[in-house]
Amino acid sequence: MKKTGAACLLALLLLTSACQNSLYRDDQVYMVNRGETNKDELVSVITADGPQPFRDDALLGMTPAPNEIPIYIDEKAQVMWLFRADSNPMGLESTGILAPPTAWGTLFIEDLQTGTRSVLDSYVPAPDQVRVNRSTGRLYWLAGGQLYTGDLRRKSLDGPADMTSPTRLADLFISPSESSKLYMTPQGRGTFAYYPDTGRSVPLYEMQERIYDMAPLSKTYFYANQWRQEEKDLEKGLWTVIADNRREAVRVLGRGSYLDAYGTGVLILGDQRFGLTLVTDFNAPEKALKITDQYVYQAGFFADGGIYWIGDNGIQQAAKPDKDAYLCHILAPDGHEQKRLTLSGAGLLVDPTGKRAQCAGPAAEQVDLTTGSLVTEKTWQSPWLYAPLGLEKALADTVRYFGDGLLGDPAALASLQDLAGTDLVKQTMADQCDTDKPLAANRHVEGSWAEGVINPVSGLAEGNLQLVATDDAGRSEWRKVAIRYQLFAGQWRIIRFSVTD
Repeated sequence: MKKTGAACLLALLLLTSACQNSLYRDDQVYMVNRGETNKDELVSVITADGPQPFRDDALLGMTPAPNEIPIYIDEKAQVMWLFRADSNPMGLESTGILAPPTAWGTLFIEDLQTGTRSVLDSYVPAPDQVRVNRSTGRLYWLAGGQLYTGDLRRKSLDGPADMTSPTRLADLFISPSESSKLYMTPQGRGTFAYYPDTGRSVPLYEMQERIYDMAPLSKTYFYANQWRQEEKDLEKGLWTVIADNRREAVRVLGRGSYLDAYGTGVLILGDQRFGLTLVTDFNAPEKALKITDQYVYQAGFFADGGIYWIGDNGIQQAAKPDKDAYLCHILAPDGHEQKRLTLSGAGLLVDPTGKRAQCAGPAAEQVDLTTGSLVTEKTWQSPWLYAPLGLEKALADTVRYFGDGLLGDPAALASLQDLAGTDLVKQTMADQCDTDKPLAANRHVEGSWAEGVINPVSGLAEGNLQLVATDDAGRSEWRKVAIRYQLFAGQWRIIRFSVTD
């Protein structure tokens, strides 16, 4: 009788398990709703010091030049990887439009015992985010919106990685539990997992995981992003949480994606990069401070818990030597602003002491973060210096007006059509823009021009224009346009406007 009862119980358990598993599909994302039967097991107090990424003596005995920035220091092997900005931006065959310009330079490896240097590459874009994976001996960094990989053991460089992302990469994280997995966030697109050993990319919505582990907090906990619906009336989306080694959320920090951490402080990035929130103590997330609602190119911590974030300098345009387009806000650890600096680029690489940083823009400004001042900057020439008169403005206006038109601005569409040289081009522009959409308060547009050909004699310029437009309502529009301009009476007019997949 006991055997029969046990067999029935086993059959019942197997049936229940099968029914539960049948409810879930591998290609779906399932939202977590607190207050339901799957309520998180929240921890009352997390006893951890949090990450301490900077050291006062990190550069002791090392002497990088004023225009150099260390990327990685291996104290055991006594070598230092460093970047020196020494080149002008690339020419007009490929350039950003209303997008952050980049310095170019040389990547070195220096033997700290002898002081000798070897050149890894003499023409690479300036890095603005660096992550090290000690378990695999890999160094990953973003430069010019692309991913580069350094092999620490072989002392070699590989990149840029061949990815399917249509827009520049804005953020990079290494999974703390899966050393072979990176999380990449393209500008205006959804985050995806990338496996550098195979080149495979998987969007988050196609993954089976409920927790996306972004960075370690301690041996017991890590920071993560999670699809959540905190209350039935609130919109579903990514939230920043603290999870344990069982991959269970133990503390909900706030709506938005994890960006950076220092000690008990955490920075959370809003949807489509609109908005930045500071949680000063992960044990008291209810006391979070909203820093800005604006578009955030980059943000992070520096020494002693100070914070910086980079936004637009009141304009959206490609940076020029006489008018830097980006504004760096320097904040105290409590989130209150102390200084503002104009910069030629939208990314900073902070050195291992956390006190100094180098701008990834073409002026390669060295910034003293502790005083909020520029230490050095080099002269540079705009890639548009020798372009036909007015072409830079025509391209910038095209990207700005088309992007805003895609987001529902009828005035922007009208301004775009004013650039058209034919009625067919005007109609094509109108067909692309849905101006019945409600217009969001904060919008961001940027693009790039590739395979550009300019003939100043005939007054023709053509190439492939790629742009992405986002707003704080969560919308994202991406287009690729084969475009041709003709110079008429000193004005550039669009005579071809072909939108491709």
